This record gives sequence, structure tokens and C-alpha cells, in this order.
Amino acid sequence: MDSVCVWLRLLRILELPPGASVFELAPGGDDALMRALAQHDQRAQLASLDFSLRTGSEPHAFGAASLSLRVLLSHLRERVKVCSVDLIAFRHAVEDIVQAAVAQEDATDPFSPTQGDRPAPLRALRAYWRSGDLERVVVPQFLEIVKACCVALRPGGQLLFSHQVLDCDLSLGHPLELYADYIPLARRWIATARLPLREIVLNEFDPHWWLCLQRTK
Repeated sequence: MDSVCVWLRLLRILELPPGASVFELAPGGDDALMRALAQHDQRAQLASLDFSLRTGSEPHAFGAASLSLRVLLSHLRERVKVCSVDLIAFRHAVEDIVQAAVAQEDATDPFSPTQGDRPAPLRALRAYWRSGDLERVVVPQFLEIVKACCVALRPGGQLLFSHQVLDCDLSLGHPLELYADYIPLARRWIATARLPLREIVLNEFDPHWWLCLQRTK
């Protein structure tokens, strides 16, 4: 789903200016956007920030979050200047932001022993989801990150969110009804913030898995 060919199609639809400045938040070890951008426009500049709860040699191994939410915001403000970026891509990153917010609220130790087949961060995530407290904990943190990214965008610049269902994550115990709805949830959360953003329809791309927002001023 999230491949070089997919990103090439997207970049053509987005119509970025020549020599565009692109920033991505994504799990480490995936260079699909980098390779697509190099084919699309060799003058474009890309900066990547790994923000993920996945660490270790196994694709689904859990360790400490690569970046806390506080450090993530600090990195965003240091690495992307005000009104300097044409595209910020959240590649499968909404899930990690949600988990990091829950872990921070719950003071979850990612290295604590698993109970059954579920790591501590996912046990906490499921508990907050079932109790109805997840949005109370997550939304303020999520919107603070989106606002920081919005400030970094040039007028006309775009925020792009993508998500896909990974079997390795489901096998760890993600609640499917939450895991499959991260983009619709992100769309709803952002709509409540009254930011200078408007949604752009991406032809050929399912809005359940993709969300593109353009800065209007």
C-alpha cells in the first residue's frame, strides 16, 4: 500500500512546487517516500524523523518510544522553520502518537513484562479505549503536534496522513475497531481545532486511509 509507486502517484497529484521542502514522520527503515521524491524531483529536499514505538530487530518488537511527545514537539520546532515546508507526511504515525500519549498518561513502562501476548503499551491502550477515556488523553496531544506542523507549512502547503492495517500490529492486540479508524478519527479531531486547513480530495486514494489538508493562509 505505502510503496514507491504509490508515493509517485501521490506526488504528482499534490503538485508540489519545484525544489519542494518535505518533512516526514514515519517508522524507521522505510525509504519509500525518499525514493519516490528523488524520482519525482531531484531538487526536492526531504527531512525524516523516526517517531515509533517499534524498536529492535523484529518488525513488531516493542521498546521505548523513539521520541516522547515533548521531544517530538521540540524536534519539530527546531527542524522545521515557520512557513518553510511544502509537505509534512504522517506516514503511519497517528497510531504511534496515540500510543505515546497513552503511555505518557499511564506512565507505562514499555519494558515491563507482557501479560499473555500483549505488551504493556497495548494493554494500556485497550484499557483507555474500552473506558472511553482515550480521546480525552490523546486529542490535546495530537492537536498540539498538528498545530506545530501547521505553523511550519507555507501557505498552500499540505499535511498528509496515511495509515494501513498491519497483521503484526493486530497480532499484538490492537483493538481492530480503533486501529482501522485512525484516519477518520484524525480527520474529526482536526476539524474541532478550527485550524487554517481545508481537506483536499485525493482522487484514487481511499479517504478512510488517506487524509490531505492544505494550509489556507
